[in-house]
Amino acid sequence: MARKVLAALATPELKGYQYDPLESPVYVKTDPTVEYTYWLGTRSEMNSIDSQTEIVSLAFDGTGPVVFRRPVVPESYVNETASIDIQPPDQLLNRLKVAGQQGFCKIIGIDGPNWRLSRRIEANPASCDFQEWLTDHPVGDEEALQKIREFGAAGYKRFMNNYYVRDTTQNARYIYEVVDQPPLANMTAEEQVAILNKMGATGALSYSSTSDPNKTVYRRTLDCTRRWFCGW
Repeated sequence: MARKVLAALATPELKGYQYDPLESPVYVKTDPTVEYTYWLGTRSEMNSIDSQTEIVSLAFDGTGPVVFRRPVVPESYVNETASIDIQPPDQLLNRLKVAGQQGFCKIIGIDGPNWRLSRRIEANPASCDFQEWLTDHPVGDEEALQKIREFGAAGYKRFMNNYYVRDTTQNARYIYEVVDQPPLANMTAEEQVAILNKMGATGALSYSSTSDPNKTVYRRTLDCTRRWFCGW
């Protein structure tokens, strides 16, 4: 799979595109000015990649090759990481808030009982606030959508599990839309890409599924000045 991805990304048609392993075999181009270089490496390289190198695809058997990606023209930024202990859970929100005030706004991994967060070193750094959404009952699609819309209107996006995060230094907002579409398993790759392109032309990217296999939630990001935080 990794070799197939690398071969596809080397074609002129996919110049500047990113491979999205969660939507395989979909490729996405979010910035027409950015080009990427890809290479096939070993798993041992995963422990020594720099802040601008991303792991694109890897074999699930634990032994196969890995596809790595980085911008052809490096961006001028430096990321720092921090580790947040999730135990005890009733103190996690406060620890996240403290880390967020220091600019650690993005989760990049999980190491056992710890969450790894990152911040970007900038002249005017981000400062983030976290909120937790707790319920005492099972949450259905309608309630979940209503809540993420409320959070999105206030500038919060989902961080992890029941935690939401907002960059207080900008006025980004998130809008969610439920779209009728057939289940992905019932569509060809070409049909999937056609739907994603149709929604992408309106600024919307696939966000989540629902309990109804014929409906999908899409998200639009508005007024975002920090794409590394907001996402697309």
